[in-house]
Amino acid sequence: MDDNNDQQKPDDNSKEINDSYRTTIDRIAGINNKASILSMQTNFLSKAMLGSTLNNSLLDISRQFSKMDSVYKGLPDINRMIGHTSALESARNANLSISQLVGKNSLLEMSKAMQLSDSYLSHHRSLAELSNPLSSYLKLESSMSKLSALSTTDKSLTTLFAASSNMGRIAEYSLQAEKNFATFNLVQLGSKIGMAESFRPLISETITSYSKSFSDLWKSYETTPKSFVDLSPTLLRIPPIEYFNTSSLLEKISIEDNDDSEEELLTNDLLIENEETLTTLLPKLNPELLNMWLGANQALQSDNADRVRHFTTSVRELFTQVLHSLSPDQDLMKWSTNPAEHIQNNRPTRKARLLYIYKDVNNDHFKSFIEADIKATLQFVDLFQEGTHSIKSKLTDKQLMTIKIKTESTLKYLLQTFYETK
Repeated sequence: MDDNNDQQKPDDNSKEINDSYRTTIDRIAGINNKASILSMQTNFLSKAMLGSTLNNSLLDISRQFSKMDSVYKGLPDINRMIGHTSALESARNANLSISQLVGKNSLLEMSKAMQLSDSYLSHHRSLAELSNPLSSYLKLESSMSKLSALSTTDKSLTTLFAASSNMGRIAEYSLQAEKNFATFNLVQLGSKIGMAESFRPLISETITSYSKSFSDLWKSYETTPKSFVDLSPTLLRIPPIEYFNTSSLLEKISIEDNDDSEEELLTNDLLIENEETLTTLLPKLNPELLNMWLGANQALQSDNADRVRHFTTSVRELFTQVLHSLSPDQDLMKWSTNPAEHIQNNRPTRKARLLYIYKDVNNDHFKSFIEADIKATLQFVDLFQEGTHSIKSKLTDKQLMTIKIKTESTLKYLLQTFYETK
């Protein structure tokens, strides 16, 4: 994460940059909102009411998604930004790849691949069983389950809508992440929480490689769009949401808070989804893990001046317990074909545990991103636990909320992956 210039961005330039991002994101969010409305309507309508009108609606929204690649032309030129980072460059490269995937031909190719196999839609049906009626994403999963089961709907339209709506949300999260990376430079990194100087190069290096892994993943999808549907909807959402969460956390600890209503809507929806999913899956793995998570949240919501340390200590222990529960030592050692790399001091390494959990995911770029994401998340936990000065008791509610969302989302996806690929 390099710093080309230590100067701050001029206010007028910052406003122009922000307006360019806002316009692009708002256009994509508008299409996504139409898809969400259709999803809600589908869940409440009876089979007798779902006919040609629904097919027309599916076709209309899918057409809007297929033209979405044109809105990327309004993005600002990052080469003109003062002090832009290599993480921002990677974010832009990822979004350029995504812009190719939301084009008409790529969406049609993904749709055809989905029609050849029912596995993609079956994932929607399995997710719908855990649907949280307050989460827009899980509402979409419920509607996809209903659509795929209806004989009155055109399967080609259903799969095109599934591919389009999934890409629409991915595009929105990824563009929000790029916008966040455009708001700060290396000099500002962590300045709002009094981050210790010793942490800055460590966090900077991690975010640089993390962003590069995100860009590489989407470049691989751009090259082979069909490989995109080889993963389930749950797994496909992990990289853009985790990248968005990371960028949001970095922004909140680096610059003055900027009100962004669309970003807050995405964040609030993730909070709801995280709570629903963790409440369901943590006790399924071990009831004590749910108590540990609830205790961490209670610590964060308390008035205790040491609440940040209590929260991060509990979360780090929760990560350890979840990782070890999902990758038992004996099972992992039997699975490993490379003990020299996977085992150290007679115990599996963290990388080995992640490889074991994701062993049924046949995508190396995806696994590389997950490894980078876990590393970044744990470094943030360490930062809040050890790398801030006396001002840590004065952290804003939004700063605390971003670390909460980041850690909960990462835990959620570990659990979802385990149970979905089990």
